[in-house]
Amino acid sequence: MTGVSVWRPADAGRRLVGAIVLAAAVALVIGGIRTSLAEVTASTSSTGLFSAGSIELEQVGEGVELLFDEDLLYPGVKADACVEVVYRGSVPADVRVYAQPLGGTGLDQYIRFELWTSNRPCPGGEPAGAPLFGETLLDFWQTHGDYRSGVDLGRLEQDQTVTMMARAELFDDADAAGRYTDFAIVVEARP
Repeated sequence: MTGVSVWRPADAGRRLVGAIVLAAAVALVIGGIRTSLAEVTASTSSTGLFSAGSIELEQVGEGVELLFDEDLLYPGVKADACVEVVYRGSVPADVRVYAQPLGGTGLDQYIRFELWTSNRPCPGGEPAGAPLFGETLLDFWQTHGDYRSGVDLGRLEQDQTVTMMARAELFDDADAAGRYTDFAIVVEARP
């Protein structure tokens, strides 16, 4: 007889074992999926709060507007200035000083400009070490014309004070006669 299958009891045992093995494998796969889904859907939570810190500088004194206000400079005369700045911010900040020209006829190239920090308050502060800068005023704002290139005054914490002293001296050069310069010295803090 071809094409006819005959059922034997021995085949039933093999089929039963095969079905049991298949059922166990399906149960393991389904059980594994359940475990994976349980891990994926588990969660925990916590609360959070963000608060922005402040960056603030305060100039000591009665609204000092000008670092220098010298008319009719002549060689040999030194113009000295002293300014105290208190850091009032709530987060530490890096403080730098830089200069920006506001106008003029070129006197900035004939002025030697020196800048120091001081360990004592104004007036009567004394320079603390070598100058932070000591070339012409023109060189100062060409080299230190923005915060990124500014002269580093250090990292300040809340209520720390930095005292800056500056000196300007006119060179003995006839080409400086009749010229003027107008500029801003900027002290800026960033976290």
